[in-house]
Amino acid sequence: AGVRAAIVCAGGFAEADRHAAVRSGDAEPAGQRDAQAGRSLQDDALAVARRHGMRLLGPNTSGFMNPLDGVLPNFVPDVTTLEPGPVAIVASSGGVNLAACFAAAADGLGVRLGVGLGNAADVGFADMFVFLAADDATRAVGVQLEGVDDGRGLVAAMAELAAVKPVVALKVGRSDVSAFARSHTGRVLGDFELGRAALRQAGAVVVDDLGELVDALRALCARRVRPRAAPGVGLVTAQAGPGLLIADVLRARGVSIPELDDATVKGLARLLPPLTWQRNPVDTGRPQESFGAVLAEVAGDPHVDALLVYALEEGDAVDPEAALRTPGVAGELPVVFGSGGPADALDRRQR
Repeated sequence: AGVRAAIVCAGGFAEADRHAAVRSGDAEPAGQRDAQAGRSLQDDALAVARRHGMRLLGPNTSGFMNPLDGVLPNFVPDVTTLEPGPVAIVASSGGVNLAACFAAAADGLGVRLGVGLGNAADVGFADMFVFLAADDATRAVGVQLEGVDDGRGLVAAMAELAAVKPVVALKVGRSDVSAFARSHTGRVLGDFELGRAALRQAGAVVVDDLGELVDALRALCARRVRPRAAPGVGLVTAQAGPGLLIADVLRARGVSIPELDDATVKGLARLLPPLTWQRNPVDTGRPQESFGAVLAEVAGDPHVDALLVYALEEGDAVDPEAALRTPGVAGELPVVFGSGGPADALDRRQR
């Protein structure tokens, strides 16, 4: 009929082999034959597609979403509510792909493309990475990985993508869920820590859950840290306790919080009371009018490549938005601001 692309949402292919093997206990020849039926069907479908020059997404996928062009072949009707935007999501799981896209939408990020690969009999991660690297509408890419057949090929393709656009990766397999994973997409998960190390080596930002995936995509859509072997983060906090929690997490994850230059420390001493902590992290105590100048001082340090700022909502103390617009802060390097406080006040800030 001349069709050159197909999406197969149906299950019962390679992933079904695990179900059949479990039911039969791999004991009887009939059970073993059943356990190969799904793989055989998948191989037959792929052979037909290749013989006729078709590309095949799936099988065992929910489909994909392209809100930018209004192309939404997916079995979940609510994908029509997704707004176009700069983020692409490529996931082993159609369900995770949907969850990530809806979470990104709820966070105010539009979706350029969301693809659930399913069993990835034909179209796989490497194909998607090549497309996204050349796609001007994509600013950042989120990836969810279960198992892959060609790890080296995936890492090489990801490295080429990460060289031009930020990539955030979520790897499944921290605990022993291999049997469940094989029943899902028909693949084993592989070594968890080795997989995460390979993703980092390819240039991806590796995260632990969907919330972190969306947070990282939001930040990286705005700005990317300049390339260095170990980029340094300057942390400025208006409350010591939250700053301590943040610094602990950063250091536990291997993020560099470098010592500040002597010139920076002297500049901070002129701006802050003597009882405050004036190294890195910098604790200002209850923020004063000098808060913006403190941010500019830390942002200007030669060892700082990104600035992380935390201040509780205290309307009678300082306006954090005004502080972040201080010359020497705004536009100079990536800045991430976090806060806490009354819900209505935070809602006003977000608006």
